[in-house]
Amino acid sequence: MSSNPTNDDACGGPSPPGPRALVVEDQDDVRTILCAMVEELGFDVMHAINADVAHALLAAGGGFDLLLTDVNMPGSLDGAQLASLARQIYPNMMVVVASGRVEEVAGRLPSDLPILRKPFRLKELVAVIGNRCRRPDEQASDMIA
Repeated sequence: MSSNPTNDDACGGPSPPGPRALVVEDQDDVRTILCAMVEELGFDVMHAINADVAHALLAAGGGFDLLLTDVNMPGSLDGAQLASLARQIYPNMMVVVASGRVEEVAGRLPSDLPILRKPFRLKELVAVIGNRCRRPDEQASDMIA
């Protein structure tokens, strides 16, 4: 069996899996940008086009470390409802909401839930998720500041 050197650690064994993120955004171009930003932080990224698809992935036991979701999307669930459901399913998962209409959605979300105003920059995302974007085996100097 051949090994992939990018997935093996210095001792020759498989490297631990990286943190996983689920990005939920209905606009293709915005979703592409958000996925690239989260990947830049070292996450393995899956994406969903709406909260209904994301909820199914979460309920199936996706094992995500981060949920980054838009609020206003088509479907039976919106991002605020998804954020609440995600916290019930995975209480330790980091949940971040992104919206261009922060004032409209803030009252519908738990007060401790981070909200990013769209558009936002990578450094703003890093400020919100902090050291959760770093795998436990990485050095602090490897983290994007």
